[in-house]
Amino acid sequence: MAKGGTTLSTVTAGGKGANFRIDTYGMNETLRALRLFDKDMYDHIRKNIADASQPLAKVVGERFPDEKPLSGWHTSGRKGPSRMPGYSPGAASKGVKAIAGTGLARGKGRTILRIQQTNAGGMVFDTAGSANNSQFVMNLDKHRRTKSKQNGWRSRILYPATAKNFTLIEAALRSVLRTLEQQTQQRLSSGIGGRF
Repeated sequence: MAKGGTTLSTVTAGGKGANFRIDTYGMNETLRALRLFDKDMYDHIRKNIADASQPLAKVVGERFPDEKPLSGWHTSGRKGPSRMPGYSPGAASKGVKAIAGTGLARGKGRTILRIQQTNAGGMVFDTAGSANNSQFVMNLDKHRRTKSKQNGWRSRILYPATAKNFTLIEAALRSVLRTLEQQTQQRLSSGIGGRF
């Protein structure tokens, strides 16, 4: 990899960048150029990233509880004054998605992949306790090994499971990155780089 290149944060989960870093060069510029001048290739690369990451999303999704975390938690719709979403085990598991990024700066790196919980009930379960320590959160903590961490980032499932299982997709992701590096070299050779 080129010396002095941009640090690439390969994946984020639950809003936090995982410590899987690859030094590369011109990633953001290449993605921006492809989006403007070769949208088909840009879409193709993003699809390849997402497709290569499906095994990880599936394993992370399976780590969400296969029964309601609390017996009184409803399974569908939104209820109560806070409009709390229901927790459906199947929906929480299937709600974990691999979403290809655009190479934009996030944190200290440039994210090309997000492992994201798209189900509202799954999101509540994963992050409850970040902002407050309600009775609901205390009840959740009582039955889980992970405890609340107020005033900061936390994740019961999404981040730890992503970090633990990243090797499932590492080789495939590196292959996609090699394609991106080839695109970078082509872009630089053709002189597009001076526009960004």
